[in-house]
Amino acid sequence: MMPWREISREMRQLRVAVVVMFAVSVAATLTTGYIENVAMEQPSEASPAYGYPLHVKDTVRYLTARQSEIYGLAAPVMKWGISILITLAGVHVLLDNRAKEAAKRRRIQELLGGSSEK
Repeated sequence: MMPWREISREMRQLRVAVVVMFAVSVAATLTTGYIENVAMEQPSEASPAYGYPLHVKDTVRYLTARQSEIYGLAAPVMKWGISILITLAGVHVLLDNRAKEAAKRRRIQELLGGSSEK
């Protein structure tokens, strides 16, 4: 990975986007995992407090309204976040490798160009 000061503004923005998507994906994954873990201790039959079904580990458990609302947001964010993260990270790696090769060629050209002038 090239040092921060040596990369273009666009690459810096891409690197920040990768870090942000990583944080979003981790937060959504932890939230989803926590709710699924807690759901295993909740009733397997609907009640007034637990009226929202969740299929988890080959069983149906019931969530509260708030848990269902949070899970309904966190689960898609986790799936899309990981997909976007993989895409951004892949693009970042490709562009970073391209920039490294260009810098390497410039250094070689400078060395060859500098030695032929003497």
